Amino acid sequence: MLSAIAPLPEDIPELMLASLLQGKKLGMTKDPLGGHRLVAETEFAIKGIVPPKLRQAEGPFGDHYGYNSLAHDYPVFKTAHLYHRKDAIYPATVVGRPKQEDYFIGDFLQDLLSPLFPLVMKGVQQLKTFGEAGFHCLAAAKVSNRYPREAFAAGLRVLGEGQLSLTKFLIITDAVSILLILASCGPMFWNVSNGTEISLSLQMYLKTPWITPAPQ
Repeated sequence: MLSAIAPLPEDIPELMLASLLQGKKLGMTKDPLGGHRLVAETEFAIKGIVPPKLRQAEGPFGDHYGYNSLAHDYPVFKTAHLYHRKDAIYPATVVGRPKQEDYFIGDFLQDLLSPLFPLVMKGVQQLKTFGEAGFHCLAAAKVSNRYPREAFAAGLRVLGEGQLSLTKFLIITDAVSILLILASCGPMFWNVSNGTEISLSLQMYLKTPWITPAPQ
């Protein structure tokens, strides 16, 4: 479940992360009907096909942080077979106003994957998203600023990386005090309010994410 929801780069398969989390090669078993093998220890397995060029509308969806994602056309998965273990357990999480299960899962995944951020995002030295704001709503990053506007370029790099493109508010800095900023929302806002000239540092972009505010 952790590997399935992890915000991995598009070219890194979730099965690879599942193996790393287990510390061993992921066990696989033959499909009695043939075709691709199945994960041996999974509770459920759904097999099917994704027809090329077939698209259907999905959405809109709302979440508990006040945002809606609009309807868009997406590929269609056509189910052929559903497998399950005897007395299978359907894995699910409880989400809602922090702190719920998704808060702790998100924190764990962030600690697990944070060493990879500087490798995939050049100029980004540290990055943290805040569970108090639902992770994708608020992020802070320590970036390189060796020449004018390099920090700005690094901020755009963050907003162009996978699920980080859904970030609503991004705070970037090259300050050493970022360790304090990244501790929690409280210290982060204290540093921002006491050390930032908003009129010079605030950048606003419209129509960038695929999520729009929910109607009141």
